[in-house]
Amino acid sequence: MMPDESCRSCGGMLIEYLICANCRDVVQFVCRICAQKTLERFHDGFCFTPKNLEALTVMPLIMKVICK
Repeated sequence: MMPDESCRSCGGMLIEYLICANCRDVVQFVCRICAQKTLERFHDGFCFTPKNLEALTVMPLIMKVICK
C-alpha cells in the first residue's frame, strides 16, 4: 500500500479530509476507524504561499461521516 492509503496507527483506510480550494488537490487524509489525521502535504506553486493558507477547505461531507 502507498503511505497515504492506510493509517499508521491502526491500519485503517484513509479518506480525503482536507483539499486545496485553489487546485482541489487532496492535502490531508483522516482514518475512517480512529480519526487520526495525516500530516498536511504542501505542494509547490501558488496554492500554499503564506497569504493563501486560507485556501484549504475541509470537506463537509467527510466531517458528517466521521462525527456519526
